[in-house]
Amino acid sequence: MGRFGGGLRPLAQARLAVEVPLRPLPIYLGFSYAGGLGAADGLAPRPVTGAIAVGGRAAWGSAMGFAFGGGFDVLVPTRLRGDDRFRDADPVGPLAIRSAYRGAADRVATFAGPEADAFWPRGVVFRPSVDLRLVTGRFVFQAREAIGLAIDARAPFGTDAQSRITASLTLYGAYRLGSALAIDLETAEFYLVSGTETTEDGRRARFLVTPGLRFLALRGTPTLGFPIAPRPTADDAQAAFGVKAGMTFVF
Repeated sequence: MGRFGGGLRPLAQARLAVEVPLRPLPIYLGFSYAGGLGAADGLAPRPVTGAIAVGGRAAWGSAMGFAFGGGFDVLVPTRLRGDDRFRDADPVGPLAIRSAYRGAADRVATFAGPEADAFWPRGVVFRPSVDLRLVTGRFVFQAREAIGLAIDARAPFGTDAQSRITASLTLYGAYRLGSALAIDLETAEFYLVSGTETTEDGRRARFLVTPGLRFLALRGTPTLGFPIAPRPTADDAQAAFGVKAGMTFVF
């Protein structure tokens, strides 16, 4: 749920990801798709399509529990002109339709955290990233820094609307309580370096904090989190909160 100018509004965000290792190389090829449910002002919640992301990453580890790596993804939006489900925003105004769609997508990005670039419905995003991971005893610590370079080929060449640059930093920590349960905390910052979404410096940095539980199993790892967005992505939001459930399978 998010508290916007008109009160509480429902939000939903989902992501499906598949990754395949290229043995014996420490390289992994991946595919993901993001989607959600969002509402624009005066409209009921509607599905919002996100981006298809394809890319890969490389990772190197040591016997001391330290690992590092890097990756590169290309995010392609599944819809570039808005969604027909928002047509009642203005029966004769395509600009109003796209504005309503983008507003809903921006609100869905509230819970996407560092993956908020997946809900930029205006163009292709190139996203390099760097990862660090440390495992010592029962503690796990991980950090990721990513840069999003977005290009909208439909915008006038050389204008601020044609491109934007974002940066995201994610810090993750977990403590293993036993053989079947771990507690964790993830904090993420999504920063708009350049772009036309906002002109206020105080609104360029957005944060997401997610405490949670991780249930350890042989093949599947279910997770349960409680994301809190004190400064959400949408500029008209005061706060957002919710429940996050996930499942990871390793084959």
